[in-house]
Amino acid sequence: YQRRVHGRRPETLPRTMDDAPPTSMTSKSQNMDITHGLRIRYTGPGETDRDAAAARSNAQIPLGELVFYFEMRVINKGRDGYIGIGLCGPHAASNRLPGWERHSYGYHGDDGNTFGSGSGNKYGPTFTTGDTVGCCLNCLDMSCFFTKNGTMLPIAFRAIAREEQALPLYACVGLRSPHEEVEVNFGAQPFMFDIESYRAQVREGIQATISSVDVNTHARTASLNQLILSYLTHHGCARTARAFAEATSMPMPEGVDAILARSRVQALSHGGGIDEAVSLLHASYAGLLEARPSLHFGLLCQRFIELIGKQTTPISDEHLAAVLACGRELQAKASPPDAPALQEIFGLLAYENPHASPL
Repeated sequence: YQRRVHGRRPETLPRTMDDAPPTSMTSKSQNMDITHGLRIRYTGPGETDRDAAAARSNAQIPLGELVFYFEMRVINKGRDGYIGIGLCGPHAASNRLPGWERHSYGYHGDDGNTFGSGSGNKYGPTFTTGDTVGCCLNCLDMSCFFTKNGTMLPIAFRAIAREEQALPLYACVGLRSPHEEVEVNFGAQPFMFDIESYRAQVREGIQATISSVDVNTHARTASLNQLILSYLTHHGCARTARAFAEATSMPMPEGVDAILARSRVQALSHGGGIDEAVSLLHASYAGLLEARPSLHFGLLCQRFIELIGKQTTPISDEHLAAVLACGRELQAKASPPDAPALQEIFGLLAYENPHASPL
């Protein structure tokens, strides 16, 4: 699965189209101009934080890899140097710097601080014109660190929260003041930081962990059995998991009914039965949606999008009533950080053919 490109580092080939690594940047912001997909220049007024502009990678980070890394060279720090680099989820707003909102993580050049889901912390040195800054995601433990001019900085985020692990992650860059300009590198050019040495270090750590386990011990067999049972349980193979647990004298991590209910929720949510999935969640996992409002909000978003996708021309009164009712419920459940996603989803109403919209 690897090839060498122009004598540079081995390039991992995608296993599927969804696994193709990022190669360029894209943005919906009117306050930035992107040349050749990699050179980004701020063109907005830069008067308030609302004038910020962000770009994200054209593809999500392939989490099947050990490590993902990209760099950004600061061509011009502009008036204030309000430049950020980092990671973001699929619904990150195009007018917010990395780390200023939920599902977003960034390192900022003007103060050297990191920001994660809206919270800022002292981190490292500032960066300015001529500096090259990198962002690295360890896809094994979901930790993230940054680099400056080829030097590794401390871990910025020990682990991306479990909720974010369920979402696609993208490389992102943000600009905020006039004349700021950067160029992004996904590996088409040699990196300043020796990412291959770090990748080898991660791989050696895995090998050391594997080698430290005695394959001849009963504990090793038990660990393998536990791994198999966890896999069967996670993927909803309830009866097979129960048979395996009985054959190996292991306790089931959860009941068969709970496993089947979870599998049913997954099938319903993937098959358009959001209302039934929500009802089943309430019945089988009491309090879960109340404790995880973002999960409930995500399910309602999916239901609204599916309703929009099923609309006909002209739209029937019954279908319109269902769309409006779902939209009102969605708006009632939304929290302030959900506003950008809500605005984008409601934007589907403006298109006669939602499937052909750019949203």
